Amino acid sequence: MTSVFIMRLFRGGRSMRASWTRTYHSTLSPLTSVKAPFGTLLGTTDGGVHVYSSDYTTLDPAVRSNRTHFQSLLGDVTTGYKWQCVELGRRYLLVNHGVVFDNIAMAYDIFRLKCVTRVADGKLLPLHAHANGTSSTRPTKGSLLIWTPSGEFRQTGHVAVIVDVGLSYVDIVEQNVHDAVWPSQRSYSRRLPLHYDPNTNTYAISCTYADGNILGWMTVDFDNEYNYEDLHPFTASDLVRPSSTHPHEFRMPPSGAAALEHATNQLHHMMLDATDYMLQHSERFVGSTDVPERLWSPLRKSWFEQKPDDLVSQFEFTLTDDGLHWTGYSSNTLPDYVATSPDSTVEATLIQAWRAKAITTPLHLLKDCLAHEELARSTAHAAGLVCHSLSSLNDLVPAKGGGFLDPDGRPVRTLWHASPWATLLRHNHPALLCPSIRWIEPLWTTLSNSSAIAPLLRDLYPHHPMLQPAPPVAGVRLITWAVKGQFAAAAVRAKASTLPLHVITSPLHDQP
Repeated sequence: MTSVFIMRLFRGGRSMRASWTRTYHSTLSPLTSVKAPFGTLLGTTDGGVHVYSSDYTTLDPAVRSNRTHFQSLLGDVTTGYKWQCVELGRRYLLVNHGVVFDNIAMAYDIFRLKCVTRVADGKLLPLHAHANGTSSTRPTKGSLLIWTPSGEFRQTGHVAVIVDVGLSYVDIVEQNVHDAVWPSQRSYSRRLPLHYDPNTNTYAISCTYADGNILGWMTVDFDNEYNYEDLHPFTASDLVRPSSTHPHEFRMPPSGAAALEHATNQLHHMMLDATDYMLQHSERFVGSTDVPERLWSPLRKSWFEQKPDDLVSQFEFTLTDDGLHWTGYSSNTLPDYVATSPDSTVEATLIQAWRAKAITTPLHLLKDCLAHEELARSTAHAAGLVCHSLSSLNDLVPAKGGGFLDPDGRPVRTLWHASPWATLLRHNHPALLCPSIRWIEPLWTTLSNSSAIAPLLRDLYPHHPMLQPAPPVAGVRLITWAVKGQFAAAAVRAKASTLPLHVITSPLHDQP
């Protein structure tokens, strides 16, 4: 396994910036070609785009630990981290088409994106997803090919660029896979089989790795401007209110569930954009927000190193007759999520989320909310983690070489908490900003919860329908939860309580 740094890009006028987070990407390969040292030119493809070796094991440890060494720039545009698969995908599109895709945490997240940004004028262009094996749309030159986070590309997924399409094959270029120099006169990394089924009029691409699973391909529509036509319709009239048969829940049609899932997932990406923007332009926000000045340096470190470590976040909406309007966001909301969701669903979702975090050290859990500490502990244990409880931050003992030990002398490397960061920071405990502790939820969520985030989101996405003010009429207050960035549950906030929002499984006219 080698370290991978995933780049997060955001839109700020015409300039594009990025930040990175460390995760892991398997680079095992069945190919017998000799790996080239990091940074070696492997070959050249369309538009003179260079493809480089990403074998980090050949680097001096001092160089490998210097994050700034790996920033990849093309003009004033940051394309990513040298030399990752995402970096090549972004650089290829930028050089050949003048566009870049938006903010993603992992390579496989690209398959959920709906548009790319034209750097010259900031216009959004549609990005269409085609599922492998079921799409009737043939892949084209310049399409992005996306893998699932499994097998050879476990945890991160993978992205490559299709540079040629034949009757029975596609040629791709990619980075951070086999890292071998291409044969002379070749302009691609790998050739993959392309299958067409005339009976179903569908296309399928096979991976040359036995355990590689391709999600599909993404194709940019250069002829049209993106106009949010992908938003699912959902209005207050779609809700079925509590009845004598279902007195303790609201219900909605499947289209409503699709709308809430899309809104939650998209807003999570946008929230990361805004958080990244605040860190890249901190001079605009230091001293003018509710975030203490002393936190900005630790916040930046948390963002670079612990970006995927948010666990449960909450989005608030007003639902009116013209659709959803976003009204608020909170991170670290496990207690609220648990209170309004079925136990079995919560447990299964949290177990999957813990596994996805690839935690390699024992997990300490702060007993700042006993009932939910037990749920977090049981699901983490079910995910295969070694767990230890910690009664209070005051029980931590400074270690001689730095960091902290628990009362039994065990190093504390990963620490979960239920309390919001605003509450924790009042304790002013040195462990809160200790660089050797991986916090779940991470410190950077302090920015996402700041008062500056809402106006900034509307500046970055001025035309997004969900960010427009709600009409001056009474609406229904909705809450959704995202676990590890993905929609997990929804509820209606009534006057005196919060009631679950469930999908109607039978026809609407059959409902009482």
